[in-house]
Amino acid sequence: MTLTREPAFVPGTRGHEAQPVFRTVVVPLDGDHESLLAVPTACALAAPDGGSLVGVFVIKLPTALPLEAHMFEAEGHARDALARARAAAEAYGLRFVGRIVRGHGVGEAIVAEAARLDADLIVLPARRLRAQGTHALAFDQIVRTVLAKAACRVLVIAPPAVEEGSIGGR
Repeated sequence: MTLTREPAFVPGTRGHEAQPVFRTVVVPLDGDHESLLAVPTACALAAPDGGSLVGVFVIKLPTALPLEAHMFEAEGHARDALARARAAAEAYGLRFVGRIVRGHGVGEAIVAEAARLDADLIVLPARRLRAQGTHALAFDQIVRTVLAKAACRVLVIAPPAVEEGSIGGR
């Protein structure tokens, strides 16, 4: 049996097509500028009449550490990123829920949180990599994991490609 969750639609006006809206939209944040660029898109897609935006900040822990390990600096960054996303969501009149999640794998933690929330959509900020010496574009491991494992729709928001060697680790 296949279960398909269809988005609600806002009626089109003057011949324009109806725009899909979603009740629960998850936007993963990592505190950098690029991740916050996905917030306005996520807000625009959330249902204006009762939709909510869920900001998810995943604190990645090395596998040698337990998930309960203290990560005070990372928790501070998470609270700051979620506060900025909350301000944007409230400007759109949306309900905002901020979640700090701990995990050994960021992509897996995002997918698990979206499933737990029964999310309709994940708006995933991503870095696009250009493999050195080729014209091929590739997404990082987080994006590939979320695209492969998410049970809901995924919208990837990515800035123009950069050379692989110039990106900080994520």
